Amino acid sequence: MTLDPNAELVAAWMRGAPGADHALVRHYYGGVRRFFDLRCTHAADDLTQQTFLALFEAKHRYEGRSQFKTFLFGIAHKQLLRYLQSQEKGPRARRYGTESGEATSLSMVAVRKQEHQLVLMALTQLPVPLQVLVELYYWEDMSLAEIAEVVDANQSTLGSRLARARELLRENIAAMTRPGPLRESLLADLEGWSRALGPVTAAANRSNS
Repeated sequence: MTLDPNAELVAAWMRGAPGADHALVRHYYGGVRRFFDLRCTHAADDLTQQTFLALFEAKHRYEGRSQFKTFLFGIAHKQLLRYLQSQEKGPRARRYGTESGEATSLSMVAVRKQEHQLVLMALTQLPVPLQVLVELYYWEDMSLAEIAEVVDANQSTLGSRLARARELLRENIAAMTRPGPLRESLLADLEGWSRALGPVTAAANRSNS
């Protein structure tokens, strides 16, 4: 297991140091809210709060054997699945991020470069499991082994899914752009453009905390 860069913060939280709860939330809030932002924008704030409440309730279960972030996002992933399942069973199904009257995604508002906008739009067209995989891999800088813990899946399966996600992103971008410098720039360094969205979208979601 790689060294947790936030080990001191997590350790302080684990021993109940004064102010540690607030510091932990402040540090991870942007990433957790962003996790919900594109898929269920109108409920992102509530789901973020529910995730941290569930984290505090599950504090005794974290034993430090894995990265804290995988533990936290494992909780967030369960919140997301529970929410999506409840919406599918509701009186009217929702197409996430597209329903008329729904709140605007903070991540979408934050991006300024056309390249970033196109990559983000291409990402939102992926199936939800692939969206989650791409975001955790590129934006949270998680390894496939860590993502496997978050989503409770086989690591080798996730490798195949990530390859498929990249392929679909390229197809989506090609479909949204004309032949020329813009398309060539995106397709030549799709991973770089995808990773560059991480700080932008995290900062946008932190601003709502």
